[in-house]
Amino acid sequence: MRVFFYRENPWSILNYAQDYESGFKAFWVNTSSDELIKERLKERDANYTREQLLKLINNETIEKSIDENFVFPDLDTDKELLWTLLTFSGYLTSINKIGRKSYELAIPNYEIKTVFQDIILKWLNADIKIKQTLLINTAKYLISKDLVNFEKGFKEIIGDTFSYFDTKGEQESVYQSYVLGLLAIIGDDYIIKSNRESGEGRYDIMLIPHDKNKTGIVIEIKQITRNINETNEKFHDRINNKIEEALNQIKTNKYYNELLDNKVTDILKLPIVFAGKEPYISQIKKENEHHRVDGW
Repeated sequence: MRVFFYRENPWSILNYAQDYESGFKAFWVNTSSDELIKERLKERDANYTREQLLKLINNETIEKSIDENFVFPDLDTDKELLWTLLTFSGYLTSINKIGRKSYELAIPNYEIKTVFQDIILKWLNADIKIKQTLLINTAKYLISKDLVNFEKGFKEIIGDTFSYFDTKGEQESVYQSYVLGLLAIIGDDYIIKSNRESGEGRYDIMLIPHDKNKTGIVIEIKQITRNINETNEKFHDRINNKIEEALNQIKTNKYYNELLDNKVTDILKLPIVFAGKEPYISQIKKENEHHRVDGW
């Protein structure tokens, strides 16, 4: 039997060799504390920290300054020192040196990736009261193209959690980061990418399945705000038009080309429109009209 380790750590290898019949486990992380990460996630102004962690979980890298001379009290005043501590304690590893103190950092192996995933899932479950089953089921609805139930579950998740997220400034980027994070912490069946060039533009989010027979997904996110004194009918018309706009953008710019290049032929083109903190995926039906689901 051949066993491959990605950026292996000796502690885990030795523990696995001693008790290989029990299978792979997160041996090394049980010797370290993740309380600092948990505390950072709980903070109301921790959007940036959460965004950076989610990028790492999504197999992306982040650029950070590493300060070799920090002391623990400094963590209270300089929150960027978190990345120095995570690097020195083995949670992150340096990929490239960019400047005198700047490094490109990544999660060193799959074991640590699962630790970050578990930390965020526990935070969502314990502090924001989102059940893990809701997250998992909602993701399953998405990849099985059950958009009615996906939208229902997604609305429930958003309603429970968005009070933690600051949607001021560039709202679409906040929404995109949020959706990307929810997808990145669930499962490993997909390569999840964001803001990459494909076709004639840049898509917001793409899910590329490892199994080429499964559904690939392209997501385009839009947002609108409700105008003062606007009727429900007019507001709903604008939501429906925005859904159409997002879907046409995917088609016109051929954002799905990267999926085709990866030999994925079953492709879901999915628009998500945020009206404030309310997400819409299906078009809102009018009286005497049948319910429509666009994005298939």
